[in-house]
Amino acid sequence: MDRVDIGAWRNFLHCVFPGRCALCGRATQRLIDLCGGCEIKLPRPLSPCQRCASPEVSAPAQDCGFCLGRDWPFVRCTAPFIYRPPVDRLVAGFKYRAALADGRSLSLLLAERLRQDYRNAPWPELLVPVPLHTGRLRQRGFNQALEIARVLCAEIGVPVDVHSCRRRRDTGRQVGRSVAQRRHALRAAFTLQLSPQTRGCRRVALIDDVLTSGATAMELGRVWRRAVPGVELHLWCLARA
Repeated sequence: MDRVDIGAWRNFLHCVFPGRCALCGRATQRLIDLCGGCEIKLPRPLSPCQRCASPEVSAPAQDCGFCLGRDWPFVRCTAPFIYRPPVDRLVAGFKYRAALADGRSLSLLLAERLRQDYRNAPWPELLVPVPLHTGRLRQRGFNQALEIARVLCAEIGVPVDVHSCRRRRDTGRQVGRSVAQRRHALRAAFTLQLSPQTRGCRRVALIDDVLTSGATAMELGRVWRRAVPGVELHLWCLARA
């Protein structure tokens, strides 16, 4: 049997079984469950900071007000959307109501943005989703960061590592906590068990859904840098608050 062109087969399925836009409900034959009119309304940063994706800068910067004064461990951050309506609604549905199709749509748009950002730069060698504690994973049934990473792996071909990083304790929901409270809750929350192959990766991308205070990313990034001195860390998220 001839090898099946996965992309062509996926296009065919979307034509035969059109989805519906997650925001307006109209039928769409696109590869994402968003119509063109709703997609164009998603809030995007005009000139985000290159290191932390903060939308509150007037031009691309190496260090913005968020990065300055922090031990920010990332050389590059990509987040295609600003975390406000209707992106917050899509992310909340994905994360808390298992609307995996909404997460897939946003992840495909993230992959599209990454192709633009890295067209003249080498890809990271490994994707590492921010882990959930086992108790939270049993409760939710899935890790949203891993679901994002799986889509990115399929789209750009960078492998996903789900074994090296563990969350050793449940830090609880971060919503409503101050930055100081978030940092305290996340202190020593992650542990690494790196294989020789993983330890040899010089460029690693951490994957999460939303970058808010940066406390989770900073803690995991610092742990990874201590374990692998000289590693170049990238951060990829669906949205930036």
